[in-house]
Amino acid sequence: MKKTICVHGHFYQPPRENPWLEYIEMQKSAYPYHDWNERITIECYLPNYAARIVNNENKIIEIFNNYSKMSFNFGPTLLSWMRKFEKDAYDAIIFSDEKSVREKNPSAIAQCYNHMIMPLANEEDKKTQVIWAIEDFKFHFKRAPIGMWLPETAVDIETLEALAHQKIKFTILAQHQIKEVKKIGSNNFEAPRDKFYLDSPFLLKLPSGKSILVFVYDGDISFRISFKDLMTNGINLAKAMLEKFENNQNFQMESLATDGETFGHHKLFGEMALASCFKFLENQNVEISSYSKYLDDKNVLYEAKINENSSWSCAHGIGRWKEDCSCKSGTYQNGNQKWRKYLRESLDFLRDEFLKKYIESMNQLNIDPWKIRNEYISIILDRTKQNVDSFLKKFLNRNPTENERIKILTQLEIQRHAMLMYTSCGWFFDDISGIETVQILRYAKRALELFKDKKLENQFLSLLKKAKSNESYIESGKDVFEKFVNPSLVSLEHVGAHFAAALLFENFEKISKLLCYEIILDNILKKNIGSNIFIYGKISILSLVTYEKIDLYFISIFLEPFETYSYLEKIENESLFLSFKNNIAKNFEAKNFETIKESFYKDKKNKQIYSFWDLFIDERNKIFKILLKRFLKNFELIMKDNLGKEMKMILEFKSHDMLIPDLLKRSIDLYFFYKIYEFFQNNNFSEEKIKKFLKQKEFWNISFDTPHIRYEAEKKLREFMDSFEKSPVNIHIMEKIYSFLKIFLVKLKINMNLWYSQNQFFKILKENKKEMEQIKDQSNAAVIWLELFYKISDLLNMKI
Repeated sequence: MKKTICVHGHFYQPPRENPWLEYIEMQKSAYPYHDWNERITIECYLPNYAARIVNNENKIIEIFNNYSKMSFNFGPTLLSWMRKFEKDAYDAIIFSDEKSVREKNPSAIAQCYNHMIMPLANEEDKKTQVIWAIEDFKFHFKRAPIGMWLPETAVDIETLEALAHQKIKFTILAQHQIKEVKKIGSNNFEAPRDKFYLDSPFLLKLPSGKSILVFVYDGDISFRISFKDLMTNGINLAKAMLEKFENNQNFQMESLATDGETFGHHKLFGEMALASCFKFLENQNVEISSYSKYLDDKNVLYEAKINENSSWSCAHGIGRWKEDCSCKSGTYQNGNQKWRKYLRESLDFLRDEFLKKYIESMNQLNIDPWKIRNEYISIILDRTKQNVDSFLKKFLNRNPTENERIKILTQLEIQRHAMLMYTSCGWFFDDISGIETVQILRYAKRALELFKDKKLENQFLSLLKKAKSNESYIESGKDVFEKFVNPSLVSLEHVGAHFAAALLFENFEKISKLLCYEIILDNILKKNIGSNIFIYGKISILSLVTYEKIDLYFISIFLEPFETYSYLEKIENESLFLSFKNNIAKNFEAKNFETIKESFYKDKKNKQIYSFWDLFIDERNKIFKILLKRFLKNFELIMKDNLGKEMKMILEFKSHDMLIPDLLKRSIDLYFFYKIYEFFQNNNFSEEKIKKFLKQKEFWNISFDTPHIRYEAEKKLREFMDSFEKSPVNIHIMEKIYSFLKIFLVKLKINMNLWYSQNQFFKILKENKKEMEQIKDQSNAAVIWLELFYKISDLLNMKI
């Protein structure tokens, strides 16, 4: 019987979205990416789908799909984000699981919904977390999960009962979480001896009469992968696993588990090491398996009991998420984590108060509170009005009224956020002011806002005040809430102000969508004086989450160079709106722009007035780019008209060693940047056309390896590769690709990210190269195709 190796990756990111927008706003610390989810996708999630295997010359010799060889779980909240914003990565993960299922080696397993520490949850939350996880998994992977990952592998009997009740067959634990074992058929349990039992799933019999299987991963090698240097060489990793079998001939399975982000994000090029490991193991006498495939009654040799309230990342069980247990990352030399206890007590208080009102509200409508909550995942995954109404009709046995729709959805959203606020990373690190804790408190704030009870919020803050911070500028959790959480609140009016400002620079349909809001426009009038813009009308904002709605009058104005103001007024205050609008309109026509600014500043305290700096950060950036584009266009015209005319003279002076001032050198750099943009705009990349340009570039020693030019070059190369993929025997397209690569990689030395293009080229290779080699003796076109193929391969750093 072949020995078996299983590598499990727990892929998960802490939630980062603004709870009012259901969207991750720009995170500067993730630059040059929009946010950390996007950054880690580029560093890890995508590369593991197409990991590079290289030779001794560092040339790519194979592209390998790690997902199809490993066991993995993706956090449901992460996967839902990926489906919306990183479709390539999402499709790669779904495709990989489909491939593994076809090969009878199912890769994907589920994960409890929002990474809550399950032993610390109440019984109903445990049930909902498991049900939501299963339904989310079925939505994405189109099959039922066989196993389920427990957040931080934190476990107790009640959690395992919840899994078993939903027909989950197995989970994964660390070695120290197994308390006692016995051979099936034996009468006596005993403490596990070393690692003798690690190659078999354990049977756990539960008080209910149900049972579940538990796989135990090798903590030694898993630790070395995560925190030592074992990932620097994939073959060394493979040999370390194979040694386990050499040291014990009866050993049947070597199992590893670690954070999936280790493979590429935490460990640079970790995905390449993993691919090399898998490739090496394919040539050994072992089977690379997922846990799901390995599950077989004949492999279950032992029964076990667990150490309840234990986890893989806290030496004290689950203390890291409820007390000052001494587990920490070491940020504060003299600090403590006593705040963890008070944070949990504060949130427990909120949860219980929310539950009282929730149960009361559902009982008033004759709705089973737990059944509707457990099925609410179907709405979280599909918030279309048709699906919402169908869902509510099912529980009301009739169509809902508008007030009933709002009431039920609001209560369910409070329940959702009351679970999101228990996401484990809120307690994991060293201080209550950390971004992870701020995030879970934002969920608490969103739930409180929906609950609409200021007295309850004050009671919550009085409890949170007991959670003392280690930071000198912050006293307690109450300060964290007031300084970092409250400012992130987004009201329906704020959404209206944001959209009203966007109308200054973009055209929208009468009914438009902005993130999780529907916007309806009415009687919009727009006036322009030069670049100054004045717009007003009526706007309705509908939350597509709770179906709350507000109707507003609005004014938006843009005054050069970049000042933006929006004023909103409720429909019932029409006279106030008309008075302010008429005053602004009169001054706009008279070009009294300073008077307009004064009007907005003067009334900011008394009216709902928003400036450019009150807008969502992504909208501010969008407007900034629009304004910057205008500026650069004007600057470009100046450069062409002036510097272009004088270039011959400047070149003449430079050729005679005349000293060129630094300011003029910078202007020359800009001039040539604009020239290279023209190549992209005109789609003209022949070497002959830019020969003169290249000579001047070398003459002035200009580097064009900038982020913007890299981006444009990568985009153009992908366009060429898309055309090549559609017409893979088209020699004309191959010539274009070769010429483009030669110019931009070799001549201009642009350090492009070739990842996508290499993947496409590798796919075309697998589908066409063999056929071309077979017909090359009869076809001159095939000979030319192969010559170009090898030239392009070399430029793409591939040797296949």
